[in-house]
Amino acid sequence: MTSQYERELRHVLAGIPTGVEAVIKSCSVEQKERMRLVLQRPFLVVRAAGSGIEGSGDLLAL
Repeated sequence: MTSQYERELRHVLAGIPTGVEAVIKSCSVEQKERMRLVLQRPFLVVRAAGSGIEGSGDLLAL
């Protein structure tokens, strides 16, 4: 089961517009422009089995 934080992070790294816009609401204009660069060159995000707590996973961004 993924947390809200993990879903938001995955959406931002993957360059999903709604995810990026959701996290940059309180940023300055310059910060917003820089964050939107991920929309042009997103990461490939994979969730892999993690160690430790049962049901946990690790995000791998390439």
